Amino acid sequence: MHTALECNAQHAAWDRDATTSVTDVQWKSALSGLINIPRNSRFRLIQFYIIHRAYLTPARVNRYFARQDAAYPRCSYMDADMIHMLLSCTSLCCFLRVVVGCLSECTSSAVPFTWEACLLGLFPRDERHRAAARFTDLGLITAKRLITRRWKSADPPAEQARIYSFGVWAGVGGVTLKREDAMGMCKYPLSDSWEEILSYLRSMC
Repeated sequence: MHTALECNAQHAAWDRDATTSVTDVQWKSALSGLINIPRNSRFRLIQFYIIHRAYLTPARVNRYFARQDAAYPRCSYMDADMIHMLLSCTSLCCFLRVVVGCLSECTSSAVPFTWEACLLGLFPRDERHRAAARFTDLGLITAKRLITRRWKSADPPAEQARIYSFGVWAGVGGVTLKREDAMGMCKYPLSDSWEEILSYLRSMC
């Protein structure tokens, strides 16, 4: 169990990486937001690892082990922080922008393309439309699953384009939502709403 002191240290570390800071209220919201993640324990663990910065950047490892290359494998960028590795790297940025745009379109709500929203799950939530917020949570964690599965791999550009594609994300997301529906997590079946994602995908082809 992480102590309050450890959580405060992680909060401070995020603020050091970012150009904008997260308030104490927002940080508590990010921690409590773990319950918004699907019942799938793998997904909850991914979000837990992101919030608590368990994914070690090459630059961080290099400080302890000098022989470890400090360059980020995906783009060879030196001194890549967590935000770069999971969001702003050029190999990921376009993919995530499409995902966020799609979620905004399909939920009729503006999901901001920010590190707070994409990584910590801090986006505007309307209590009157909880299903839309949960739908967004599921869409974002699906994208983060794809990113963290090969987060240290130096895949060639063509392979990166295949892995981080809208089509792959939509396919994986559909399976996730069907499982959530089977567990009875939501009053309304989210997999029905995922048809809007697929329709959006077809309209882009």
